[in-house]
Amino acid sequence: MSTHVCAVFDRDQQYARRLAGALSARRDLPFYVKLFTGRQELCRYLQTESPEVLLIGADSFGDDIRHLYSGNLLLLLEEAGADTGEEGISGIFKYQSFSSFVRQLMGYCGQKMLTGQEELRIFGFYSFMPAYAASCLAALSAWQLGSGSEAAPEKALFLNLDEFSCLIPMLPAVSGKTLSDAVYAYRKDESCCGGKLAQMTGENAWFWYLAPFICAEDCAQMQPAELSGFLRAMAEALGITTVVLDIGQAFPRVWDLFPVCDTVFIAQDDNSSGRVDALAEYLVASGRETLPERIVRVPFTACRLPDGCFLQPPGAQLRKQIPGQIAAARAGTSGFAERR
Repeated sequence: MSTHVCAVFDRDQQYARRLAGALSARRDLPFYVKLFTGRQELCRYLQTESPEVLLIGADSFGDDIRHLYSGNLLLLLEEAGADTGEEGISGIFKYQSFSSFVRQLMGYCGQKMLTGQEELRIFGFYSFMPAYAASCLAALSAWQLGSGSEAAPEKALFLNLDEFSCLIPMLPAVSGKTLSDAVYAYRKDESCCGGKLAQMTGENAWFWYLAPFICAEDCAQMQPAELSGFLRAMAEALGITTVVLDIGQAFPRVWDLFPVCDTVFIAQDDNSSGRVDALAEYLVASGRETLPERIVRVPFTACRLPDGCFLQPPGAQLRKQIPGQIAAARAGTSGFAERR
């Protein structure tokens, strides 16, 4: 069980119980939910404890709560877009869809929820073959790489960086927002974009995702350092520690993105293996001799996307179709082939 606590209190006890129950049922959230049915009960708790998150009805907040608690405080608002009326304190609309509520919650609280957890892991996927090879492998891997343990599962964030992705129909935009919009929001305000990024993020049975770029220029203009900062902002917004990056073909020098990744899986067949050899030799000759150590070669036979896999939860049969070596990568070891 997580050591983080999310405390919930609202004068509308029926609403508070429904909210606490729904949050508790979400196994991918990094906190334990504690419901309070009385304000005095909450105050007594705050005198000795400090939960990671406090969700409290706006009409229940007062100077005593402000004095007792200085952590992640969110006021539950009756009206969408309403001002909390409290300086430095954010609010969240009570009656939005639950998935939107969770995205916004983690957008506000993600950074502190990551405190004390493991470092962010970024896994890149690339192929000299047709782009779908790496895309299929990345999509298959995103679930297992982010699945965590049975006791504490966690979804990964899956991002596709192709200019014209073959995965666009499978990754529908949330409220019309795509990776282009998310990058724009990050560029506009790096320090305070978490809530916006979380609201743009979609979720399926496998992973969190952002719909692919809608403008090719948005991808081509992105620099590695900016991409690294953006990925960390996304991880903080969602409260996650694993990102799966489908590098695609949009960047003219894809190897410049390799330092962003902890491991780079390259899908290959007999015809493209020589190109991977040449890439590794080039990296060494150009003074980046440590980068080939991050490369793991993947047989093309592993890069098959089962029909309908985005339309149904990953079951036992689908788990068997995901290469077992992905689990080794998650544990920090390689099982596909030697790193060269």
